[in-house]
Amino acid sequence: MPHVPIFTGSAAAVTTPFREDYSLDLCSFDRILEYLLGRKTDAVVVCGTTGESSTLTDEEKTALISRCTKKVDKKIPVIAGTGSNNTVHALELSQKAADLGVDALLLVTPYYNKTTQSGLVGHYSYIAERVALPMIVYNVPSRTGLNILPETYEELSRIPNVVAIKEANGDISAMCSDKNGMAAAESVLAIKNGACSVKTAVCVAASRHNATISSLFMPLFCKIPSMFSFTAAYHSSGFCFIV
Repeated sequence: MPHVPIFTGSAAAVTTPFREDYSLDLCSFDRILEYLLGRKTDAVVVCGTTGESSTLTDEEKTALISRCTKKVDKKIPVIAGTGSNNTVHALELSQKAADLGVDALLLVTPYYNKTTQSGLVGHYSYIAERVALPMIVYNVPSRTGLNILPETYEELSRIPNVVAIKEANGDISAMCSDKNGMAAAESVLAIKNGACSVKTAVCVAASRHNATISSLFMPLFCKIPSMFSFTAAYHSSGFCFIV
């Protein structure tokens, strides 16, 4: 059965502003969100890589997510980055984000630990069984030291609330067992049963150019596993975040 799309269009990965003493600048954060809402972005990602999630404390993440959900006030979907290389910690972050009212979760693969492929399935299954929100699996081997294999994607697709993947391994063919005829791109969009529109992308460029973002992307259509529908997008000015 098709999932309801998290959003359709483009979403902005929100930066995290700081004061000179390295504390959060929440007033500037409010202004960033006001700007994005004024530019008609279709969704926002808070505490993602662009928001420096890897160096934020749990308290800072909570403050940002809380501020974001209150400021956005259900006008557009809020997606929170809650990944960790500690499964229990990722669950705690995800449950807190759910309590604060986000619409979906973005969970990077466990980094540094170099878990097995079955360990990956166990990691996401553990969280999915305890948090009801839609989950987006994020694969970025250059940062984590770990790549999700095609057969693992097939297993992950069976988890009901794993509805999309953010693929950033630089090779679309890595998503498929059959690599014949595959093209390469920096980023791809893969969605399960209509979880996201094929006209959906999340990118840093949307922070400034949401009104014209669609003209900045060149879609590439390729053969991928049957459990996901698929669109690829490439933008020459920078890395494309996708949901």
